[in-house]
Amino acid sequence: MASDLSRDGDYLSVAPLETPVVCRNASGELRAFQNVCAHRHCAVIGLGKGSGGTLRCQYHGWEYNGEGRIAKITDGVSFKGLKAKELGLRRYRLETLGELVFVNFNAESPSLRESLGDLTEELDHFFGNHRLLWRWVNEYPVNWKIIVENAVESYHVPMLHPGTFMDYKIEEHHDHRIRPSYTSYLDVAPMGRSITDLAFGTLTRWSAPAIRFDRAKHIHVFPHHLFEVREVYSLFSTVEPLGVQRTRLTSFGFLPRNIRLRFVNRPIQWMFGIALTKMARRIGGEDRGIWDEVQRAVGHSKHAGVLSRREERVHAFQRYIADRVSAPTS
Repeated sequence: MASDLSRDGDYLSVAPLETPVVCRNASGELRAFQNVCAHRHCAVIGLGKGSGGTLRCQYHGWEYNGEGRIAKITDGVSFKGLKAKELGLRRYRLETLGELVFVNFNAESPSLRESLGDLTEELDHFFGNHRLLWRWVNEYPVNWKIIVENAVESYHVPMLHPGTFMDYKIEEHHDHRIRPSYTSYLDVAPMGRSITDLAFGTLTRWSAPAIRFDRAKHIHVFPHHLFEVREVYSLFSTVEPLGVQRTRLTSFGFLPRNIRLRFVNRPIQWMFGIALTKMARRIGGEDRGIWDEVQRAVGHSKHAGVLSRREERVHAFQRYIADRVSAPTS
């Protein structure tokens, strides 16, 4: 999170995809480096966050400045002939989307906004000026694709969410978009007279300076980034494979900072945030209950399975994966 790196010298050590990374604020610029000491390959900084003028290796004390270059070698005279200026921490590309921080390990790949393409402006709108409501990190004993596929289809709604989403929307109210790098679903059903619709509609009109759509939009940026956006909240999840049957799911909830009549609407937004948090936990729990059952059975199936029109985003995801592993799809 960018808020973890708000001051000069702040750093955050993480390990996405089991790759040691340290992000830091260097005179106001956020930078990312491979968290591996040039001396004997120890992680320079242990997992977590802190602050300091340099990054000091926890093993032998080598220090690195804001550029990732060596600032100090402990007992440097014992390294006769060492060309320290040629050593340092490998730098990665770092980009932000509001509070979200993305690190790219491939210097030759497109930038974040090039990858997002026509989604860039929309996601900037829904994440660019928002405050963090929650951050949840959990690990599950299932393959990561099970979690993604569950997130991008609504066919399971009546079975798993009878008390929350309750039932299917009619097909005419499902606006599915299939693109090479992402898929999206926009609920285009007219707002009704239910308590939920009235609450969302009222909150949106009272607080949102501009309204793009009445209901929620769900976006899956291939392969493992999930966004859900609405004028009154924004959610982001990343699904990280840790092994064949081990996945880390990291989720963030945000509320917009830019709201109308702040002194009036901020308390209402605060109460809505509590309700949203409770609802998100409930829906997540309903979904998690089925992941184990899918994992237990999927390896024993003798056929490829079938998909409904409500699951076309699942097919697009499967096709994306198959294209990259050269596997046939039905």
